[in-house]
Amino acid sequence: MKIFLKFSFMILSDIYRGFVYIKEVLQSNTNHSFDVAYITNFNNSVEQGFMGISSLWCDKAFVPALKLQLGDVRGRYIAINNVAKDMNRNPVTGEITDGMKVARKQARQAIKYSVRKGVRVVLFGASTKRLFSKQELAEFTTCHPGVIFTIGDNGTVIALWQDVRSALDKNDISKDDGIVVIGPNGFLGSVIRKKLLENGYTNIIPISQRGHNPFAEARDVKLVVACSHHHRVRLSQSIIKDIMYHGGVHVIDVCKPFNFSRAEYENCKREGILVTRQDAGNMMNVNLAYSGSVIASVALKQLNLSQERLFGCFSEATALAYSNSSSQGNMFLTVNDPAINIVGDAFKQSQFVTAPQCNFGNVL
Repeated sequence: MKIFLKFSFMILSDIYRGFVYIKEVLQSNTNHSFDVAYITNFNNSVEQGFMGISSLWCDKAFVPALKLQLGDVRGRYIAINNVAKDMNRNPVTGEITDGMKVARKQARQAIKYSVRKGVRVVLFGASTKRLFSKQELAEFTTCHPGVIFTIGDNGTVIALWQDVRSALDKNDISKDDGIVVIGPNGFLGSVIRKKLLENGYTNIIPISQRGHNPFAEARDVKLVVACSHHHRVRLSQSIIKDIMYHGGVHVIDVCKPFNFSRAEYENCKREGILVTRQDAGNMMNVNLAYSGSVIASVALKQLNLSQERLFGCFSEATALAYSNSSSQGNMFLTVNDPAINIVGDAFKQSQFVTAPQCNFGNVL
């Protein structure tokens, strides 16, 4: 089944790129230029089928994938030929692995290609945002002074905090109820933890991958905000059962790939465990338009997205291009208040709003 699905993705990918190429030629875009590059990776080897049939005999570094448009802004998914599990540092030594070295080279090639195509904003999406050090990311802005580079987390923070606020209200969570924040020291987790404290929530339980048993102290939890998918802090049926409040627990999962997988969620449901879940950190814009929308919808379904729903980080990059932001330097390579304000204004100008509540891409 997986082989058949991967081969189907290869065929669809080639048809899609051929369609986009012809359409651009007919529209006199002979350079096939675009304004925003969403540099990303695949979640698994089956999704790598989107590299196309030629990937069977040709070792391609990346592939120009889905193309979208918002007003006059043209965006292109640039998928490097790598999967998330091979793009991490050695968990013991912290050293760069061979897979990560390959991914770094592929990402650099994708950036060079995008700059040749006239890109104005480059997003490091999914696992690619962890490929380079802060210094290396800053060097990209120096080498390409007319291009904005972003990790997209300021846009994700805006969307995620709206999701958290909504969940606090809908699930009737009081100021002293147990709230777990997984990944409390990262860009997203640290901001969410800070905002919860600022809003008077006092029983916040930070869960980090460090320590013998990360979830040992978590009990009577009503809300989980998952901001890390590190293998040591992934939610499972047994963990949910141990940490949850007797009346149930709600999980907000902003991770890509997900922290709380579909398999573990369904295991909980089969056992009658009172858990609800939602995707988080996504935005929506009714004016988004994808080239080849029929085939694009197949790929978007794999990403748990839709024609109008976009990851918060992708939304940030699109909105910055739409608003013609002149901000340069390293502003969007970390989460910071000035960048959050600029992205928030850009969202308003480009009419991005928080996406409706979904669970594994299905609107609730």
